[in-house]
Amino acid sequence: MSRCFIQLVVFSLMALLAAPVAMAQSSNLSRIIVSDTYGEFSPEGRKTSAHVEIIDSQTIEMSPAQNLTDLLHERGVAGFNQTTPWEASITFLRGNTVNSQDSEANSQLLFLIDGVRSGVVNANQLALDNIDHIEIIRGPQMYKYAASSHGGVVNIITKRGGSKPLEGKAEVQYGSWDTFGAQIVLNGSHKALDYYLTYRHTTMRGDYKDGRQDTVINTSFDAIDSLSLNLGYTLTGAHRLGLSGSWYGLRDARKPLSYTPGTPRAPSRGEVDRETWRYNLTYEGGTEDGNLTWQASLGTSHDEFAMLYYATPNYPYTQSTDTLLAKAGLNYRSELFDIDLGFDYTKYDLENGGPDERTGATIYDGFLLHPTSSTADLGLYLVGTLKLIDQKLNLTGGLRYDRWDVRDKAIGDESFFDYPFTEYYGFVGGQRPTRQSYDSLSPSFGVSYLPTPWLKFRASYTRTFRAPSGRQLFASNITEGYYENGDPRLQPEKADNWEAGFDVSSENISASFTYFRSRMDNNIFPYPVMDPRDIFSANWMYRRMIQNAERRTAGIEFDISVNLAGLLGHTGYELRPYFGLNYLTEHEFKLSSDPSLYTSNWLPIIWVPESSFFYGLRYRHFGFNTEASLNFYHYGRMQWANPGSVITPISYANYQYGKFTVADLTIKQRILDFNDKGHIDLKLNVTNIFDEFYTYNQWQPNQIPYMPGRAFYLSLAYVF
Repeated sequence: MSRCFIQLVVFSLMALLAAPVAMAQSSNLSRIIVSDTYGEFSPEGRKTSAHVEIIDSQTIEMSPAQNLTDLLHERGVAGFNQTTPWEASITFLRGNTVNSQDSEANSQLLFLIDGVRSGVVNANQLALDNIDHIEIIRGPQMYKYAASSHGGVVNIITKRGGSKPLEGKAEVQYGSWDTFGAQIVLNGSHKALDYYLTYRHTTMRGDYKDGRQDTVINTSFDAIDSLSLNLGYTLTGAHRLGLSGSWYGLRDARKPLSYTPGTPRAPSRGEVDRETWRYNLTYEGGTEDGNLTWQASLGTSHDEFAMLYYATPNYPYTQSTDTLLAKAGLNYRSELFDIDLGFDYTKYDLENGGPDERTGATIYDGFLLHPTSSTADLGLYLVGTLKLIDQKLNLTGGLRYDRWDVRDKAIGDESFFDYPFTEYYGFVGGQRPTRQSYDSLSPSFGVSYLPTPWLKFRASYTRTFRAPSGRQLFASNITEGYYENGDPRLQPEKADNWEAGFDVSSENISASFTYFRSRMDNNIFPYPVMDPRDIFSANWMYRRMIQNAERRTAGIEFDISVNLAGLLGHTGYELRPYFGLNYLTEHEFKLSSDPSLYTSNWLPIIWVPESSFFYGLRYRHFGFNTEASLNFYHYGRMQWANPGSVITPISYANYQYGKFTVADLTIKQRILDFNDKGHIDLKLNVTNIFDEFYTYNQWQPNQIPYMPGRAFYLSLAYVF
């Protein structure tokens, strides 16, 4: 089927959906009810001095994405996606990333759920079923959650209750490559009780085909299950006790392209299981006038995966992270000033397991997991806003104090305890560093000015600070299943972040422009270095955690959406084209400050694309209950260097990839309406419409599969 023909079909469908526009003015349709995303700035939005990105509930509902990774990509957030759930995804915000080390303790980017750390960095494990909207928060307001997330925090706001005692949805889906899914949603409120429960099951029994229609072997998976809940009991007035939680389970995801030669349908030679769960007990209260409010939460999360890869004999790799989370805050609001103060405490306990690299034998007589490290962070924050000139001018400042405590729990297997590493790392006299502590006081300030109710100018500065984790300080490649050793000499990452821009917010037009700039010292990442035990052999390289001399990023962010129907005075439908751009004018680092070395040159940051942008069209007809969304996502050029080699001019040569565009289409139509008994919706998702042949990981072209080609998914939902 030719690409031109597919394009004709897609735009014909959009034209057919827009056909009822001509009848909209003559029909008795109610006025458009728009999302809170559109309209004049809210009281909180007026004072925000940094760029806050919002993905609203309508965008989430009309997206074919099944997890947070895919949704963020559709909205122009760069990332390094994987073809299947076999491996974890990587997400970038302004060049900062969750890294490949599979733990929130190591991450430069945090995912929050209702303002509390989620405990995971793999956005594939964050389902979309109960999400109301998503906020990407930066500037002084970020200090209420962390100072360690250099590019901002991604805050997921979940749904609560309902307007009736019982509401919900039952949905089934079937699609390409023998994919089956089912979902149930139950929500409601009765007297003082409110609840929101979701469960989803997905399986893909067949191997997918890439953009050239070649079957990619071993890309099926047995099951992905996700469960979420949000329960609440309102005592009196603004006092609410809550219990929220979620569970995610992945079973038997195969390693793509891993099979026995000559047997294309052979059992997978690599599999992974992943499991994540979390729960939080919450209390919210406030005075009757709403000027003073307070919140407290206590919870825990667990993230675990077990990976078996039989390309080399006996290569199991397991990791388990248990996170303790405590948080409390007090908020005061008045006409003149606002104050937020509070604390949060997070402790990560890691257990790991893997083969002994020296012998290939599994440690501890086959029992993989054993305690390896803990990382704890106690944070205190104070954020205040002074509102002047009838709240047109807002001055915001923030302070956050963090105390990090990091401990090694697997003492004696680290390579830096062995001669000659002890001298190589600078430790003498039998020193064995097993604990490190760090303190930081981070300031932030910003200003916003609103000359009109719909236009806001803003600027802010934020200092961020992230201490090295237990893995980055103390990890061993001997017994912990890591590719990289830790280094107890690592210093905390520190970054200065500036930004300035403006926002437009009206009923029919929403736009934003931001210029940002960041300078970071001590960026931590893995790098091949010389092994002093084996300098005369051919195998003289190993990987350990090191730090950049300096890293800097700068760029622009721009987005705009316009409801053309509203501008023309039509109230029965919405026709909203949109466009968003993230462009890095700088993304480079210096590995060394020694001018005699090649690594003292400014080099591009690998994996991070120079640009990513999205554009599309969203359509809703309120009388016919028809919705459609056509979205394009472009991933710009990115620089690669072979991650297994030392950085040299050769390792950077001819390693530029990316530059692909992927289009998705969603159409939803109400086909049966039972009035107060509910209705039935039919939805069609078409992903990668034009069969783009692309991959995010191209440095091993013969080992890394390409992403799925065009796929169709049809779902039927009963909403009651």
